[in-house]
Amino acid sequence: MRYIFRILILGNSDLSLPYVSTALNEIGKDKETYVKWNREIHILENVCELEIDVITSLTANFDEIIPSVDGILYFMNPLDEEQRELFNIILEIFKKIKRDIPTVLMYNNEDGILSKSTIELLEESWIKYPDFEAFVNLHPKDFRQALHCLASAMISGDKPLNLENAWLRFPILIMQANFYYNQKNFFEAAKAIKKAAFISNVFNKEEYYIISEQAAYLYSQLNLFLEAAKILDKVNEKKANEYKRLYAETMIREGNKLFNKGDYEFSARQYENAAQWSLIELKDKDLIIKSFRLAINSWISACRVENAFTILERLPHEQIKQTLEDLIEKVLSAADYLVSIGNLEAAREQLYISIHTYQREGLFEAMERFTHKLADILIKILQKNIQHEETYDAKRTYDEIENLWEAFNVQKVDLDESLEEIIRQFLHKHDFGMATYLLNELNSLELKKKLTEYSSEIEDRIKILRRKDLQMDLRTGDETIRSFRQVEIMIIENINNTKLEKAEQFSKKNNHIKAAKYLELHSEYLTNIGEKRLADQILCEAMNILLEANQLEELFNLYLKIETEEIQKDYLLFVFSSLIDSFKDISTLYGYEKVEDLLEKANLVYRDQMLYEKSQELSKLFINIIKSEALNAIEVGKNRSSIIYAVDLIKKAKNIANAYLEDYEPDFDELNKAISELYIEMEDLSSALSYLDKIEDKFYKKQVYNKLSATEEEKIASRAKEIETTLKKKSLQERLSIIEKKSQDARLDKEIEFRQRRGLKRAYFKEALNFLENENYQNAVEIYENTVDKLNELRKYYLAA
Repeated sequence: MRYIFRILILGNSDLSLPYVSTALNEIGKDKETYVKWNREIHILENVCELEIDVITSLTANFDEIIPSVDGILYFMNPLDEEQRELFNIILEIFKKIKRDIPTVLMYNNEDGILSKSTIELLEESWIKYPDFEAFVNLHPKDFRQALHCLASAMISGDKPLNLENAWLRFPILIMQANFYYNQKNFFEAAKAIKKAAFISNVFNKEEYYIISEQAAYLYSQLNLFLEAAKILDKVNEKKANEYKRLYAETMIREGNKLFNKGDYEFSARQYENAAQWSLIELKDKDLIIKSFRLAINSWISACRVENAFTILERLPHEQIKQTLEDLIEKVLSAADYLVSIGNLEAAREQLYISIHTYQREGLFEAMERFTHKLADILIKILQKNIQHEETYDAKRTYDEIENLWEAFNVQKVDLDESLEEIIRQFLHKHDFGMATYLLNELNSLELKKKLTEYSSEIEDRIKILRRKDLQMDLRTGDETIRSFRQVEIMIIENINNTKLEKAEQFSKKNNHIKAAKYLELHSEYLTNIGEKRLADQILCEAMNILLEANQLEELFNLYLKIETEEIQKDYLLFVFSSLIDSFKDISTLYGYEKVEDLLEKANLVYRDQMLYEKSQELSKLFINIIKSEALNAIEVGKNRSSIIYAVDLIKKAKNIANAYLEDYEPDFDELNKAISELYIEMEDLSSALSYLDKIEDKFYKKQVYNKLSATEEEKIASRAKEIETTLKKKSLQERLSIIEKKSQDARLDKEIEFRQRRGLKRAYFKEALNFLENENYQNAVEIYENTVDKLNELRKYYLAA
């Protein structure tokens, strides 16, 4: 099994902190008042995940920390008086805790090994603190021993015990048990004997069985039969079962005491616990049935029959009917008791549950008694409702009585008097529907007639009063609404003025976007409170701020939020001239791309409001801006791409004119002139001529034509000069080719002669070279002369030379 435990390390932190760091071979995480480690250890088949916390601050709240942990390791030097005093203070906190926390004492010294004998320290600790275990001079590498000892105790719930020196503790435990026994302190004696029995079992001592029975006996003297049974479970099963039975009977006796005190709920729970425990541990049928029947009896005495009948299902089937028959008078008495203390609703619920249970088991005679009792209680509830003028509750109670009469064939009772009171209450509440319904339930015709006439009188009186109240309410309401509206308008105007002043301050600091957003949020608030017209007016103020800053994209986004059509149209007319100026400024400052989408959006907005004349002016402005962009592109680019871009812009301008302008033909002569001149500069005369034909202005046309003619003449002259240059170049190339050919032939002859010379070297020159090496110059000269003569005869003059 896997366990998660938190271990607290107290005492001298100057001693414990370095000790634990060394033992765990790790520096812990600093958490201000403590240092934390996490470790996992194995105890037999169990896995323990440990959180180890070393307290480093004396200001820590020990009263709060200590009760929340699972185990404690306390580091101290037992020879240091100051540390012992601190331990005694902490010990007082331990005593206040209602549960036992497994604790191990770690006796160490900062300067080395303690000067006192280990056995003496252990004996002193075991005698003085019998519930604690102690380790003396434990080396950090053996720290896992202390963790194992503490974790084993936390798993088992027993006191810590170090098995390595448990044999030393055995005689001390026997001595302590005898001492406590003589002092009549059987509980401490039993604890000491129990631990001694455990040690004797670990070391396989023969006296294990005797000591175990002694421990069980001591626990039994304290009526702790369950502890006694646990000790003898593996020693003497028969005797263990006897103690278990005594434990169950003790639980029943405790239940009896509670029952006699009148604490029926707690006694019932005690009996149930006894029955459940017996069912699991003893399997004693008689004891289980006895406990359950006592629990049922107690629950009914507590007027909680639903709990009693839930337990009833756990009894053997043959016992259920008999038990129910035995409980009839008890259930009726419980109902009478609830009625006597005025808790009629609880009595009703108890009887409904009883009727359901007895009907299911087929006990109809008992069920009939319950239904008669229930009818009497419902009538009392009805009278109570009438008395407290709980009219609608009275109606529901009457319906309940009717259903009970019909469902269980209970003898009916004349309730006309009660019905009369209910009907009158409904009439006073002006609920004529309910009153009419109940009139039909009356048995007396005379009473029915009397109440019908009374109902008519009440209804006529109410109609007159309602008419007067309505007229008065209308007058009062109208005046109230008018006064409220006037005050509301004043408040809104004050708020609007404050918001506008704040927005103006933002604008003065050039925070136009922030100012507009500020007013937009205020308009949303006005819309939410139903002031749509005022909200639209505030939006117009926000758009004026944006228009002033040439923020037209945000302006049109805000415009779409205006809901009042009249304000939409009036605003467009009001700002038209400013809008035109803003478009011109944006076009000049930021160029065509910035203004293109804005103009298209503006055109759509104006046409949507059927302001066609303004739309045409915007279209003409758009065309002029397009023409300026096209001219600028040609002047800056001066390449074919700029011409293509300009042509596309011309097409766009024509589309705008065709779509939005009637009988209007844009003038593109200046553009066509610029395109034609650029083609002339690029020497694309055919394209230049095509755009020349599109120019309608005669002056522009003549200028371009003259430029085209001059360029063409220059081109013809340039071509002639180019041909002449080409012919001259061709002649020079031919002469160069002849020279290169002769050079190549000469180079080839030289190579042939060189190869011949190398071939003739051996025949003509070898002998002369030998004479030269031997410094016989006269003979060498004679041989060279003979060789020259031979070469001349062969006409190899070059070689002869």
